[in-house]
Amino acid sequence: MAIPHFAFRIPHYLQTPPPTGLAKPPIYAHHLAASSRHGLHSFSSAPCRVQINAKSQHNRSTLGFANMVFFAHSTNSSESAWEPLFTGNGEGHLEKVASLASGFASSMYPEGTTSSRIAASWGRLAGLWHDLGKFSEEFQLRLRENSLRVDHSSAGAKLAAGQHPYGPLLAYLIAGHHAGLADGHTLFHERLKRSLPAWETNARAHLSLEGEKLPPPPVSRQIDMAALAFTSRMLFSCLVDADYLATESFMQPLEEARRPRWPLGALTHMQEALARHYLLSFVQEVNVGTNPAARAGHEDTTDQASGKDGKAAAGRLS
Repeated sequence: MAIPHFAFRIPHYLQTPPPTGLAKPPIYAHHLAASSRHGLHSFSSAPCRVQINAKSQHNRSTLGFANMVFFAHSTNSSESAWEPLFTGNGEGHLEKVASLASGFASSMYPEGTTSSRIAASWGRLAGLWHDLGKFSEEFQLRLRENSLRVDHSSAGAKLAAGQHPYGPLLAYLIAGHHAGLADGHTLFHERLKRSLPAWETNARAHLSLEGEKLPPPPVSRQIDMAALAFTSRMLFSCLVDADYLATESFMQPLEEARRPRWPLGALTHMQEALARHYLLSFVQEVNVGTNPAARAGHEDTTDQASGKDGKAAAGRLS
């Protein structure tokens, strides 16, 4: 009997209400120096609509973006307490999301399989590229001066879209990690054709974008569109969940600490228990079919379970 492997990821934010301050997940990423993992950082979820003024234009040339630390999110504290966008040692927002999304995606398939490794690669690239637009000077000024919102998700989507032939699928996930999966025509013929704030030079100064090759998606070689659509949604769930959880761990560390944890390997243990149950049922069915004594005992048990003896007793009492 073949036991299919299923791993259904329910987005974290559909399981529990979003933490106080997060209007709808995921909205913000975070900025944190390694020393500020303690205490609760307050922040506002309301969008800021202040125009970049003349002072901002002056700061554009005096902040020294080439040598500055790029942040993913800010708090009311000084910049030393903001979360870096990328550090190279795992402490940046991009790295955290990449690690979480990779782990979530790999668990969609049996451990150690090719599909699990491929899914992990997709999750890692989705996490690593999802906020590349935050390397733009405009976004960094927004953090420092509460200026207008800046499109920061289209940059990674554009980079992914150029990874033919499978990159456009990854672009869907990245472009929609805040607003939801986009319509194909809107994404590729409108949104990704718009000009974006310059981000690539700053990004390449901090992390390598070369050599990142996207493997074929973890579905059958005879591409089944239903399977591809389902896999895309599962990977999208992995990215959204990873971004939200990484954001919460920085913006709401107390809430994150109170969140219940599943035991390590819980899904694997449940899968093994289910397999044992089906295997035992299968063995019992085989034994009943080949052993007359066992078949007779099985029929007696079935009669008792169906209530035939109880009906006979009720007849004798009437």
